[in-house]
Amino acid sequence: MELAHGSLTDFLSENKKISIYMFSYMYVLRALYFLESLSIIHNDIKPDNFVCIKDPSASYGLSIKLIDFGTIKNLDPKYSQVYANDIAGSMIYLAPEQFSGIRHIKSDIWSLGIMLYEFIYATVPSHCVSGGQNIKIFAISDREVNFPNNFKPEFKNLVTIAKKCLIKSTENRSSATDLLSLTRGIEPELCNKIINESFSNNSNIKTFRTKYAQMSSRKCFIADCKQYLPNNHKYNRCDECFMTKCLDCHRLHKPGFTFHRCNQCYAIYRQASKLKARKCCVPDCGSILPPNYEFNRCVECFNTRCLDCFRVHEPGYKFKRCKDCFAKSRRH
Repeated sequence: MELAHGSLTDFLSENKKISIYMFSYMYVLRALYFLESLSIIHNDIKPDNFVCIKDPSASYGLSIKLIDFGTIKNLDPKYSQVYANDIAGSMIYLAPEQFSGIRHIKSDIWSLGIMLYEFIYATVPSHCVSGGQNIKIFAISDREVNFPNNFKPEFKNLVTIAKKCLIKSTENRSSATDLLSLTRGIEPELCNKIINESFSNNSNIKTFRTKYAQMSSRKCFIADCKQYLPNNHKYNRCDECFMTKCLDCHRLHKPGFTFHRCNQCYAIYRQASKLKARKCCVPDCGSILPPNYEFNRCVECFNTRCLDCFRVHEPGYKFKRCKDCFAKSRRH
């Protein structure tokens, strides 16, 4: 395990040169490009979630890495967004669509834009200054982020990149791939050194994909099975175990056995089901009611006996209560 030497916030508070800001941006972009290639949304991109690691081979003797994967969301590669019931992440860095329950593959790009805005102006955008309520109002309004002209000339390229990130429309907002192409045109040498070192081949992506699958997925419930379940898997065991092993004792079925429980476990299951089953509420009727039956008496008693006194109706009687019980109910 690598030892972190402070967060990106601490690093930038001690180094306020444009070269340091561009260097830090490259590492953040590298992390987002990596996640985008795996269809993963981090949901909490901010300076405090990047840490500095000593690396003699890297520029300035350190590399910057992303941490805190407790809020990540794995997307189906066919789709660009997913709906969520909760709002995850730090309020200041949340993208507008996240307040509507949408987590988009470009939501992290908005967070990057807020970070760049802080690099440029040493403060957050005006809608973030007064707290959560103003941020929510801004999210549902038609206003866009305002970029004052009082920035230093050397920050011009960062302003261009930040404007590409802080676009409310997810369709028009740049992706990590778009920003990578833009950055290569601005700082080709630095970009190639930082970005390409992780993506010169696909082995890193494959390794991370495997580790992420193990980290984010549940393991099959069967003790001697090492399979990991997909995120949307409904059951607590893999498909192979579900079809080939007993649901209760987990013993392997004989070839050609088509039931989910072995004979012994099925007998126990049937006995337990009878103990849990409800009986018809009519005293002299011993009928067992089906599990999902909504009434407290069987169909025969419901159609042939009084609802209150349970006496059997005379042949041809069509009402649910006998004449005496009906008269009592009318008086009450």
